[in-house]
Amino acid sequence: MNINLQTGENCQATLSVEIPADVVTSQREDIAKNFLKHARVPGFRPGKAPRKLVEKRFESGIREELEKRLSSSAFDEVKKKEDLHILSVKSQQATPNVDDTYTISAELLVAPSFELPDYNGVPITLPKGELNDEHLEKFIDRWKEQNADYEDEPEGTALAMGQYAVVDYKATNDGEPIDTEDSPMLKQYLERENAWILMDEESFLPGFCGELLDHKADEEISFKLAIPADFPEETLQDQELTFTVKIIKVMRKALPELTDEKVAESTRGQVKTADEFKKLTGERLTQQMEGYLDNLKSQQALEHLHGLVEFDLPEDMVTQETQNHVNRIFNDSQQRGVDQDTLVEKQTEIVDAAGQMGRRDVKTKFIMNQIATAEGLKVNDQEVIQRVSAMAASAKMSPKKAIRILKENGQLHNIAEEILFGKALDFVKEKASVNVDEAQNAIDAMLEADQQS
Repeated sequence: MNINLQTGENCQATLSVEIPADVVTSQREDIAKNFLKHARVPGFRPGKAPRKLVEKRFESGIREELEKRLSSSAFDEVKKKEDLHILSVKSQQATPNVDDTYTISAELLVAPSFELPDYNGVPITLPKGELNDEHLEKFIDRWKEQNADYEDEPEGTALAMGQYAVVDYKATNDGEPIDTEDSPMLKQYLERENAWILMDEESFLPGFCGELLDHKADEEISFKLAIPADFPEETLQDQELTFTVKIIKVMRKALPELTDEKVAESTRGQVKTADEFKKLTGERLTQQMEGYLDNLKSQQALEHLHGLVEFDLPEDMVTQETQNHVNRIFNDSQQRGVDQDTLVEKQTEIVDAAGQMGRRDVKTKFIMNQIATAEGLKVNDQEVIQRVSAMAASAKMSPKKAIRILKENGQLHNIAEEILFGKALDFVKEKASVNVDEAQNAIDAMLEADQQS
């Protein structure tokens, strides 16, 4: 075969393969014999119809099968001789020539070609993985917060910081009501009934809790509140609002003691004693810490490899990954209560961030695939079935149904790619040069990351 391959930017390639006449003739003969054997022609038993009649009657089918076979063999030959990984065939054409040869032309999207950087001994620095009694107490305190009771303060108690005010409130602007119908998030700031407000300077609107200080249940008060220019809700920035507030209750949070009875109640009897609860909490924290450290290793390893190599990326793949990130950001934001108007306003910022993440993800996949190839890493059918079975169990469906859905959506191959990616990353982490920073603690870092998120 005579192969002419022209590669361009963004992993685009133009391919032309001339297939010799003897190969074309051999393939056509094989296909014609198969049609002769199985073709159904009125007046003839299968396999008994004259060849010329069959070839004329099924001319288009024979040509279609011939071009399909020739294209497939052409692509196989190109992959072998040009060491080419074809990601997708964007367009293709099979053209017969007067000398009985065939020309296969195609526009391709191919994997980028780059020199794999050294991935052995990747430098990684981790905080020390040490769980102590202080960490355990912090998580027990968190459990107490989650299982706290809320009690009415005695009648006549004045509001103080740290308590909870149960209030009805409504805001106006220059005596006029503010339209919040199209913005549920805005309404949360301007009009609610039986709202629980933690008395804290950083709680709710700046200065709101300060105005409630020393007031008691059943009192109704009004005050003006100047919203700062850097307030997150842009429609309220630099506004002066008048609030009317009716105080319904003054309440306090009562933290429980760590007792056998309270532990059994909060776990619905799954844990019987406080000592058992402490033991299980320590084990769970250790597992979380190990997962956190492993994620840190992954992040640092990938960041290091990213910085060692640059190459063109197929923009079609980048666009798809970018769209996936945009969809995820929008869905996550809506679940957190961010209104549609805010998302539209920040659309450019969201798309830019998603584009950076999409480009990074595509680059990472190619680096990991190269490492997997270099190390001979493979994924077998059993590993794919195990992963799909786990996904099916999580979704409460049968593995057969999950496989069918994945096949219909063209996603089954992606599962194998994810497994291979994980194997390559595990290999890099196993060979990494890990340094432990004794001044940092993994549990403390994990807690800080949770608070920031």
